[in-house]
Amino acid sequence: MIKEQRAVFLCILTLIVFVGTIFFEKGFFAFPFPLNEVFLFVLSATFFNWNSGESKRLIFSFGIAILFRLLSQVFIWSFFLSEENFDFFESIFVLDFFYGLYLISLIYFSVSLFKEKNKTNLLLRGLLIGFLLISFIIPEVEFFALILMTIMAFFLKRNEAVYFLIILFFILELFKLITFLSN
Repeated sequence: MIKEQRAVFLCILTLIVFVGTIFFEKGFFAFPFPLNEVFLFVLSATFFNWNSGESKRLIFSFGIAILFRLLSQVFIWSFFLSEENFDFFESIFVLDFFYGLYLISLIYFSVSLFKEKNKTNLLLRGLLIGFLLISFIIPEVEFFALILMTIMAFFLKRNEAVYFLIILFFILELFKLITFLSN
């Protein structure tokens, strides 16, 4: 098992132990999904430190996208702003701006990752970009884009370290969906 696999495995194992503890104490599933982006960003920074070359550039691009997603979360800003400042902050669409930057960064990342020019890849990449563009208006569509990105990364396996980050991203989003559907 390479170090990237171990890091992702330990992250998932930590979350499962956390969720299992809550389930046995409270009787319901609750994943700490506000921390998903923190996990992803920390692992992206770690992977960036561990890798070089093409992997490093792709991991940096993914890390920037996750940083923008982190900045688009209400949970993170609630630590830094008082309630009256937060209401003003929300009214000027800063969170939407960061979410838009996240989607643009994710489009750049996916175009950089899946750059082969065969017909199937162009069709799937177009579909992925379409899903991400629709996510500007309907954020729930982002999950389908992530499913497609994960499937493409699985079959192409272009870059191992980035592949593990995409898998972790998918698993964390799946945990978030399970939390929403189970409550």
